[in-house]
Amino acid sequence: MGTTIGGTSVLNACGGFPSKERTFTWTPSTSGTATISTCGSSFDTIVSIRTGDCTGAAFTCDDDGCAPGSTMSPTVVAGTSYTIVVDGFASGNAGEFTLTVTPP
Repeated sequence: MGTTIGGTSVLNACGGFPSKERTFTWTPSTSGTATISTCGSSFDTIVSIRTGDCTGAAFTCDDDGCAPGSTMSPTVVAGTSYTIVVDGFASGNAGEFTLTVTPP
């Protein structure tokens, strides 16, 4: 559980909306397809994942895969750090979310 209320507005996932976001660092212990989801969240989220820190380019992103939440199934590499960004859909949109990361 988390909230984007009080978060930054720096990364602008997917569509480039200037909404509040929260970031999480994750390093999987096995390679393969992971599932990253905010399904069941109470507000309209966008989720993206970047290799490395926040300065890395987003290599996949989802908006409304389980509206109003988001879900994705990226291929990840064991021992590689990823930054997961939970962002709001519309300008200034913020709220509470549930982030679920299911490793390969």
